Amino acid sequence: MAYRKGAFTRPQFLAQLRLLFPAAAVRRAVASNGRATRDRVWPQWLLVWTLIGWYFQAGWALPAVARWFRPLARRPRAPTDPALCQALKRLGYKLLWWVRTRLVGWPADPARDPTAFYRGRRLVGVDGTTFTAADTAANERTFGRAGNQYTPSG
Repeated sequence: MAYRKGAFTRPQFLAQLRLLFPAAAVRRAVASNGRATRDRVWPQWLLVWTLIGWYFQAGWALPAVARWFRPLARRPRAPTDPALCQALKRLGYKLLWWVRTRLVGWPADPARDPTAFYRGRRLVGVDGTTFTAADTAANERTFGRAGNQYTPSG
């Protein structure tokens, strides 16, 4: 999915977020993995949504992303930057790992996308990776040599 700055309006973004990460599932994640804390200005389930939103607006400051979610809070006052940092520390990684493993799936499913697999294994393209092999005649016969129109490579 290509993303460009300004591609979403706030209502469009929130609608898609609710579709991909339903509030009930995020609240369930918080209930099963969140740390027990008092009810704060920015509840933990809303902090999870804010972090997901920050992924899509990475050039923004976290409080700017939080302002998008202000109408969803019980007391609609945007938290300050230090308050958000402290909330992230309290949140921990286990809750986000739960959300990732249960709500975010692989981009290809064998039942829906059989061409993304070969003999039961997921096909993955790796770009920019190089492997070192010994400079032997056997390897040259097997793999060949890269090069340009003038000479082969070393």
